[in-house]
Amino acid sequence: MAVWIHRISHCAEDSYRFLAKGYLSIGFSDIAKERDFVSAMKDASLIGKGQRDFLEKKIIALWGEKIKQRYGLWRFLLEFKIGDIVVIPLFDQKFTIVKVIGQWLTLEQYQKEFVSNRAEKTVIKKEESIDIGFLLPIKFLFEGEKDENGIISAFREEYADDALCSCMKIPKTNMDISYLQKSVEYALENQKQKNTIHTLSQIQTTLTKMFLKIMQDFFETDHIDKLIKCYLQKQGAIFVQILPKREKQYTDIVAEFQQLGLILCVKVAHDISEIDKWVMEQIQIHQKQLYQQSDGSIYGMWIISIKNTYSNAAKECAAKNNVQLIEGSVFAKMLLKAGLIILDEI
Repeated sequence: MAVWIHRISHCAEDSYRFLAKGYLSIGFSDIAKERDFVSAMKDASLIGKGQRDFLEKKIIALWGEKIKQRYGLWRFLLEFKIGDIVVIPLFDQKFTIVKVIGQWLTLEQYQKEFVSNRAEKTVIKKEESIDIGFLLPIKFLFEGEKDENGIISAFREEYADDALCSCMKIPKTNMDISYLQKSVEYALENQKQKNTIHTLSQIQTTLTKMFLKIMQDFFETDHIDKLIKCYLQKQGAIFVQILPKREKQYTDIVAEFQQLGLILCVKVAHDISEIDKWVMEQIQIHQKQLYQQSDGSIYGMWIISIKNTYSNAAKECAAKNNVQLIEGSVFAKMLLKAGLIILDEI
């Protein structure tokens, strides 16, 4: 049994939907339509170098070069085995752990073999245009209720040790992490046990919801800005400025972390009706501003909202542009960890 990590942030809305149905996904829809490629990847007589050579030749034929992402596809199709364990990082600092229970299939094969009712066939027409090529049957190893995406997930910091949390930050599509098997077993056991850690987690969740409700109902715009300023100062920023209203097109708050060489720009969403459209616009503004900077500093961006939630599409866009989206519940938890004494300072 091997242990893997595999990301599904690509085509997030659809990848999450398939995961909820019990299928791990990867892109490469173009190559999945090549019948000779699919046959070669399932041909036992080509196992090993023969399949690798075929994959690389097909990729060159389709895209004109040996794209580095080919290694992720290679592992997904030819190294993931039935019985293997897969750790899946999710948005909002969550993750889940699954077991591979079947052989991979193309999206087209899935449609033909497992879709029969009329309602789902209507959805399939949309799937024909998405960049998902291959699916792998899995089952969840975590226990409990499903989240808003239909996935049984858990927060990384509550159930994973430091080694596994660090591993989930690696940007690769997938990789072998069998060396972290004990960490994965710890996470599974930790998630299943109804012990003190779980009780403390429930208390923290309850407090977070209460604090978020207070912020939403009673805090004015300037209160939220001051909370963010206090939080950033506690995290080591040597300089934090809340910009005047006339200067807030690009950012609301600027924080300088001198030792890190980091300038953090924070934009706050106050009662935005079309939050996803607004997020996309703010990311575009941020990227344009980056091209104008030449002082040697690293520029990062946070977008914080206490009243809106972001779609997976917005989260995917933000992740691709190195922008951190922070929802109300996450922001409330950050403030609680920093210490409620900061409320006195506003």
